[in-house]
This record gives sequence, structure tokens and C-alpha cells, in this order.
Amino acid sequence: MAKKTKSPSPRCADIQAVVDEEIKSLEAAYKRVSKSKTTAKNFLISAGILDKKGNLAKAYR
Repeated sequence: MAKKTKSPSPRCADIQAVVDEEIKSLEAAYKRVSKSKTTAKNFLISAGILDKKGNLAKAYR
């Protein structure tokens, strides 16, 4: 007997739309942050991953 394929429920379609939108948002943020070495470094400092001198923060050593 052949398997029946179900179309995604409306809720799944809504979830997929949210996921797709989130992926686009993350890709845009990645492009913005990684434009140059300076912007990438500033982001890592603001996130607390690097200290002000550009070295790994204590929590990441």
C-alpha cells in the first residue's frame, strides 16, 4: 500500500515562515558584522568574547 503524503498543516507552514524569516535576519546580521575585521572585532568585544585589548575574555580561555 502506498504511503499517503500529507500536506503540511497550517501551523507548520506558519512555523516554517517564522524560521525562514529568522534565517534571513541572521544572515543579514552576519553580513553586517563581518564586513571588516574591525566590525567583527567590535562585535566580539561587545558580546564579551574578547576583552578591550582583543584577547579572549577570561571565560573563554
